[in-house]
Amino acid sequence: MILSVNPNLTQKEVATIIEKTARKVGGYSYSTVSGRPNGTWHTEVGYGLIDAYAAVMEAQNASTTVYFNDKTVTTNTVVSGSEISATNVTVKNNAKLTFTNAKSIIITQPFTVELTSSLELSLQ
Repeated sequence: MILSVNPNLTQKEVATIIEKTARKVGGYSYSTVSGRPNGTWHTEVGYGLIDAYAAVMEAQNASTTVYFNDKTVTTNTVVSGSEISATNVTVKNNAKLTFTNAKSIIITQPFTVELTSSLELSLQ
């Protein structure tokens, strides 16, 4: 469910969201534990009960940067993410490169779109 609302999250980011949004289960004493950075912890129930709704809501709001670097684009390509960073990209052979669903798009040289090819930017 988490990846359905934000497919650009890494495995570590998904785990962090699940851990940070877990609900504490009554009857247990949670404490801060070294090596468990995402909230208080108990040896029997970990961070607590998984709260799927809270995790999905957090994933929707998570800001992830998609790095699109050192690429040669020769077919139509769509890159989606809340933040997109691109450098050393060449778009050629009539290809269209689309950056979409982004709050922020950072393009750093070198970045080339050859004649007959195109770049489309879509901001949220």
